[in-house]
Amino acid sequence: MKRRPLIYRSIWIYYFKYKDTVIFTVSVFSLIILISLFLFWKVILPQVQSWFSIQNEVAATRERIKNIQDNIALLSNLNSAELDQYFATSVAAFPPDKDYFGILSAVSSSAIETNVSLEDYSFEVGALKSESSEDSIPVKLSIQLNNEIAQAEEFVKSIQQKIPLSEIDSFTSSEKTTSIVMHFPYKPFAKIKYADSDPIKNLSSSDKELINKLSTWKPIE
Repeated sequence: MKRRPLIYRSIWIYYFKYKDTVIFTVSVFSLIILISLFLFWKVILPQVQSWFSIQNEVAATRERIKNIQDNIALLSNLNSAELDQYFATSVAAFPPDKDYFGILSAVSSSAIETNVSLEDYSFEVGALKSESSEDSIPVKLSIQLNNEIAQAEEFVKSIQQKIPLSEIDSFTSSEKTTSIVMHFPYKPFAKIKYADSDPIKNLSSSDKELINKLSTWKPIE
């Protein structure tokens, strides 16, 4: 009969020698605990983490699906003609680029309507680029009138009736001459970064109220 290796014989000797002692019992329990901890760390814990990760992915997917469904429902109920009108009104009031022609048309038309005499006008050249890419430099226009203040005020009101977001920077008047500096804002269209799962926000009631108010102004065609 083949003899077992020395290591096996040594294990058996230690087993029979210490099996009824406290040391053996403690050693066995310690070994069981170590093996349990190892299995928990290497097998059970990764499985638990994987389960939570899967649950998070499921919740995120459900949220994306819900957003897509809500977007479809919102777009299905929108009035395309009304949206086109809102867009046209917004662009007319707040153009995406420098509308020199529209500004001069408003000035010329307002001068005729209010019977003022335009002595001179010129665009002011300021900074060519704003510090922030999200902002825009408004177009500034200096106007000289050979009229008294009352007619000049009517002239400005007429311009603001046609370009409602225009503002007065300065207004100075003497006996029969008036100097006015106005600025006309514009804002380029922002780059659209959109995913189909991003929620679409409808216009609020205050947004619609503002657009409807802007639509009552009469821009130059």
